Amino acid sequence: MDQVTLGAVVLLFVAAALKSLFDWIKQKNLQNTEERLSVIEKTVIHIDTKVVELHKWHDIQDSDGVPIWYVRKSLEEIIRQNGEAVQALSQQSFIQTQVLQELVKGQSEMLSEMRNFYLQNKANSHD
Repeated sequence: MDQVTLGAVVLLFVAAALKSLFDWIKQKNLQNTEERLSVIEKTVIHIDTKVVELHKWHDIQDSDGVPIWYVRKSLEEIIRQNGEAVQALSQQSFIQTQVLQELVKGQSEMLSEMRNFYLQNKANSHD
């Protein structure tokens, strides 16, 4: 959420709180100006406290400077699943590498035996 959006959210919050305050004052039938001012002052202090809290929540960032408030749970889950998939692929790649190494080793042994067999037959045929 950028600064403009955050400002709009805070403004809407303040407007709703003031509307509630004025409705409450009207309902209480507060005629005395000092009573009204006291109630308004307490409400403004309460709103200010809440705005400061909201700003603190939105101001928390991770080590990369990305606001933590905005990381969606679904994105976090997708990243976790991708990590698991990469790990599984790595394990499969390791197994495939081992199988290929065994195949190459077996093929080398077979070629060596075939060469020996050929050389023995060639030597026997000249005798």
